[in-house]
Amino acid sequence: MTVTATMTTVMTDNEHGFLKEELLTGSKILCTLTGAACLNVCNASLFTLMVISVSRMFAICYLNVYGRVFTSSKCVTIVVVTWFTVFVMNLPAYFYDNGSGFWFEPRSQSCLWNWYASPLHRHLWAALRVMTPATVTAICYLKIFIHVHKSKQRVCTSGVGLVLFLASIRL
Repeated sequence: MTVTATMTTVMTDNEHGFLKEELLTGSKILCTLTGAACLNVCNASLFTLMVISVSRMFAICYLNVYGRVFTSSKCVTIVVVTWFTVFVMNLPAYFYDNGSGFWFEPRSQSCLWNWYASPLHRHLWAALRVMTPATVTAICYLKIFIHVHKSKQRVCTSGVGLVLFLASIRL
């Protein structure tokens, strides 16, 4: 994730990047490509973090199922499907006409999707591409926290916790 985000930043950064403002404003196709790359990489990062949180939840809360669900080949498939899904969800941004798609935004010195072009798409984008992974991630980590808290309480009430604590002090 870091490599792809860094790549798009290096390409479009006006001070250090090799795609300068004049080149981006002069070529609608190049601006669309760099803006789309940034949009897809950011969304894919959010969804990949969501997948990681689901994986961690299964590893901690459902250990007996984790080995069957998250095999090496299934993990590769999950990542490919995640990135493909993000790309498909971002397709509407490519097809806006009359300059309302990607444009050079001087404040950030990069090509971005014009958020003001379509309020419906902006709200759908926020709901589907930001709130969904954020909510799922929060739920997964809350479930992990609850599971760990209950496990800690069971260990403390069984007396094993005190024995382990005393053993750790003597080391």
